[in-house]
Amino acid sequence: MSDHQSAPAGDPAGDPAGAPRKGRPKGDPDSDIVVVTGAATGVGRALAVGAAARGATVVVADVTDGLQTVEAITATGGSAVAHHVDVTDYASTAELIDFVDRSYGRLNVLINNAVAGAASAPLDVADPDGTRHLSRVPPSYCALNRIRCPYAV
Repeated sequence: MSDHQSAPAGDPAGDPAGAPRKGRPKGDPDSDIVVVTGAATGVGRALAVGAAARGATVVVADVTDGLQTVEAITATGGSAVAHHVDVTDYASTAELIDFVDRSYGRLNVLINNAVAGAASAPLDVADPDGTRHLSRVPPSYCALNRIRCPYAV
């Protein structure tokens, strides 16, 4: 398949939209290392599962237990590990960086998905003063971004 052809929709070698699969085969020791913060549930979990489906080794980083996300990834042959991190705590985030460095020696993609706090109501009906914390970047993201990572979002 050339770079300009797409896999048929639903083809295991491509994503549901038909784009060619990127990344390496699952379990490849040279696979991309992807850290997703807030990966135990919701959007973070979907991002982690998606990265693993494309061949990445995923670090499921969350303040809560990320074991269900790890199990969802490994059940389909992917590679993942859970690691506790509190993005509001610089030391906790620095330990995540050290863990990734010790375990893999590199980080290819960092997805800063976790937020410090959560809205108590949908944003269109919530009190603006009560949701002001949602626009703050936790100081520990500075620790996450101090590592050399080609792609950090």
